[in-house]
Amino acid sequence: MATSGTYSFAPTVVDTIVEAYERCGIEESNISGQQWASARRAMNYLLITWQNRGIKQWLIEQRSVTLTASDATPTVDARMIDILDMVLRRDGVDTPVHSISRSQYLEIPDKDQEGRPDRYWVDRQQGAVVLTLWPVPENSTDIIVFNQLRRVQDITASNNAAATESPDVHILWMDALAAELAQRLALKFAPERYERLKGEAKDAYQLADSGGRERGSVQFRIA
Repeated sequence: MATSGTYSFAPTVVDTIVEAYERCGIEESNISGQQWASARRAMNYLLITWQNRGIKQWLIEQRSVTLTASDATPTVDARMIDILDMVLRRDGVDTPVHSISRSQYLEIPDKDQEGRPDRYWVDRQQGAVVLTLWPVPENSTDIIVFNQLRRVQDITASNNAAATESPDVHILWMDALAAELAQRLALKFAPERYERLKGEAKDAYQLADSGGRERGSVQFRIA
């Protein structure tokens, strides 16, 4: 038997909402306008919760910024949630820049000292993320290269009029998304199925999480 030869399955927001409601025992033709809106809202909350559960590989992006002399707070991507690691590139050579905490930055005696930055602090404010380097950059030619964790994109589609919008989720996580959305919708619209769907959602998340982790050798050294 011939296979399709295609690799384009990409469920839309509407596909995922319909799948979730069907798991709740609610057919697409019976989904009300209020239920469509509730599903969109629930999916946004769900994706925020996922970001709190751990790093999702598809939300990691590499960025670079050319520094400006005497400017310790270069502008960063407004979508950024955190920086995972960083190097400083000077004359084509990369040098690690290490993360420090709020209290460690506070303890630096001379915060205006200029030099080659070897430390950074990410201040995650409500309105924006502020990146602070130390020592303060001494030239306008150094480049910082870093892996940033960005915010997941909003879900805005809630009905068939916007059926082409897709969730900002890797394909390996789509079943987990539908499963957990079904659990959340069952709590409101099909409580008799909630416990069963809760268990299915937990299993689907754990399966996606185990399969989506970064693979690489890890070495532990005892000093």
